[in-house]
Amino acid sequence: MKVVCDASTLIALARIGQLEILERTGAQVVIPRAVYEEVVVQGEGKPGATEVSEAAWVETREVTDHSIVARFRMVLDAGESEAIALAQEVDADLLSDD
Repeated sequence: MKVVCDASTLIALARIGQLEILERTGAQVVIPRAVYEEVVVQGEGKPGATEVSEAAWVETREVTDHSIVARFRMVLDAGESEAIALAQEVDADLLSDD
């Protein structure tokens, strides 16, 4: 099973010390580049930044179909838009609060 996570999901789990619950499910965890940027780069020093950057089991991928991202960007931020697009591209479940 594959799951794509948005930033809110990763941050919330890290905040309560349970990010590893995703690894324990045995699922392949994939995040889009925009989510990595939001959690690790822009979120430096905040919950989730270190945990996600050090989690070898979290794979970061680029979205290839930017037309899907563009449609969702009208109402969602970059991370959520890319997470939806990536979940469709890699045929994965989506973990999101939106």
